[in-house]
Amino acid sequence: MADPLFHVADAAEWAVAREAGRYERSTRGRSLAEVGYVHLATADQWPGVLDRFFAGHEGTLLLLTIDARRLTAPLRWEAPHPGSDERFPTSTARSTSTRSWPPGRCDRVAPRGSRLTRAS
Repeated sequence: MADPLFHVADAAEWAVAREAGRYERSTRGRSLAEVGYVHLATADQWPGVLDRFFAGHEGTLLLLTIDARRLTAPLRWEAPHPGSDERFPTSTARSTSTRSWPPGRCDRVAPRGSRLTRAS
């Protein structure tokens, strides 16, 4: 089994996506149409993503656990900015079916220092 990937999602946006059957968010405040891919992270990367990009987020955040074998679009590894040695996984889907991309697990999470912690 391949190592799982992770995606931080706003709980309200994920609920809408589940109802519609399509997830069309890339990252905080950005759609797939704007960015062109879904931001993902490894087990080692997601805590830093949460702290760097979701600090101050209002509302509930979810950590979606993704089985990379179930992705319907190619998985690419990209640097977050020029000159970075770190590579993050991205899924190049233009829109993603919530049926073909269901999380194996969905935990409530929050950046360090906030009141929420990862659910057990």
